[in-house]
Amino acid sequence: MRAENEVVVRGYMETVINQRALNEWSRFFATRVRVGGVEMGPDEFRQIVDYFANGFPDFQMSIEEQIAEGDKVVTRVTFHGTHDGEFEGILPTGKRVEFRGVAIDRIVDGKVVEMLHQIDTWGLIHKLQRKE
Repeated sequence: MRAENEVVVRGYMETVINQRALNEWSRFFATRVRVGGVEMGPDEFRQIVDYFANGFPDFQMSIEEQIAEGDKVVTRVTFHGTHDGEFEGILPTGKRVEFRGVAIDRIVDGKVVEMLHQIDTWGLIHKLQRKE
């Protein structure tokens, strides 16, 4: 079961996030998912993906490590991207940046039903504002 749950999480991270294939939502997610305590479906989740893609059109997420226990999968990730669009009010800098995050996903019957994702937004903003 743990390995199967890891495959589900790897699948959505590669397909829905990295490939921006939100039309594949139903392969990996329940119809509605609790994301950080807020219930959403594919349209609302697309807004989150678009939020990052607007600031970092080439962004990709790499999985660094996964730990599965019971119905939960914890995944440590690194995002890579070029700041070619406005992000958090910061005009494009052209900087290539990376920042880290952790995702905790709960899987029921082979589908993600709950997500809690934490990223280092402050570290990212600091990198974008730093004069080099």
